Formats: sequence, structure tokens, C-alpha cells
Amino acid sequence: MAIAPSAPTTFTASPAYYSEGRITLTWSGAKAGTYPIAKYEIQHCTSNDGYDWDGWNKCVNEPSSATYGSTWTGFTDPTKNYEWFRIRAVDTYGNASPYKESNIVMQGEPASPPTLFTASPATYTGGEITLKWSGASEGMLSLARFSLAWALGVSEGINAA
Repeated sequence: MAIAPSAPTTFTASPAYYSEGRITLTWSGAKAGTYPIAKYEIQHCTSNDGYDWDGWNKCVNEPSSATYGSTWTGFTDPTKNYEWFRIRAVDTYGNASPYKESNIVMQGEPASPPTLFTASPATYTGGEITLKWSGASEGMLSLARFSLAWALGVSEGINAA
């Protein structure tokens, strides 16, 4: 019984945000089974919201016997906001590994963080803290929310007197 090749252990799509339709796909860690690896089959799917995805479609067949590789695709859908890829190794007899999925990439420029952020009062003695920020830009997509993180306690290197 033939042993199929193993899927790549890493598979990355970049850049995380794209605007010109060119996405670089990079993989490594595949291993041949009984027979040498002959090619990599790459599929992709798209989504408007990052939650509901269209079905997987053929994207690229990359001939290669190497256990790693890189290619680029201009295969993007300008009407969708998110792209997701998967890859599998196929040997010379057609035995295929399971698929390895990439990270999700997003069409558009990312939002920029605020350029000004203040908290008052400067010294907290109890009660409310007021947070203000400005200067954030939406990039190519509308901002949906801001994420805020905080920590309680004394910061390292600051003496509380």
C-alpha cells in the first residue's frame, strides 16, 4: 500500500492586507511518502464578511518535487473582502496529502491606530477615568470598533511613592 505525501507544515499568504490583487503563497515542511512529490494543488475561497465563505475553487497547480515552495497568485476576487487558501502535496502516482490551510488575507489597507491617546486624571485616586483618542483612520474599510486593553498595578521601572 502506498503512503501519501504529508501536507506542508506551514502555509502562509501575504501580505495580510492587499490592494493590488497579488498575494504571495509560501509553504514548507511537506514530506514525500512512497513516491516523490510531483506538484502542489492550491485552492482558494472568498468571503464578504470573514464568516460566511464561498466554496473552495482551484487556484494554482504548482509543479515541484521540493518539500517547500513559493508562488504568487493574481487570482483574487475584487468583489470580496477576504481570501483564504489551502494546499496539498500530490505525488507522482496521484496520492494526495490532506490540505493545509493558510491564514486569511483581507483586501484593503488596514486602519491606522490613533495618533493621540490620553487618560485623565494623570494620577488616579479613585473614581472614573476618562479616555480620549483621535487621529485614527479607516483605511479602505470602515472602522467597526476600537479595542482597548488596560492593566492594573504599577508599571515596571516606575516607583510608586
